[in-house]
Amino acid sequence: MVGLERFQEKRVAVSRPELRQTKSWTGQRFHQSLTPHGIADGEGPVQPKRSARDIDQIAARETAAYLRRASITYLECCISLMMTHLQREEVASILEREADMLRNLD
Repeated sequence: MVGLERFQEKRVAVSRPELRQTKSWTGQRFHQSLTPHGIADGEGPVQPKRSARDIDQIAARETAAYLRRASITYLECCISLMMTHLQREEVASILEREADMLRNLD
């Protein structure tokens, strides 16, 4: 393994003494030790690696959630635009007709 000797031992110290941290690479293993105070600045707890399938499922779920939020926001903007030049009852009537049309779709 070319360049592995560069990573045999590398130490990094965090500037705040109460969060003293040492990282070292030995072979292909990564070791991290923290003080009892917890996690160093900018780092969260170590997460296990996820499979590609898990990542794809998470991505699909988050994409669907984003699209749902964006669609609702777009609808709210459209309603606000309608309210700028139409009466409230007229907007409600139009939206009710659209809702009925949606319910009747096969």
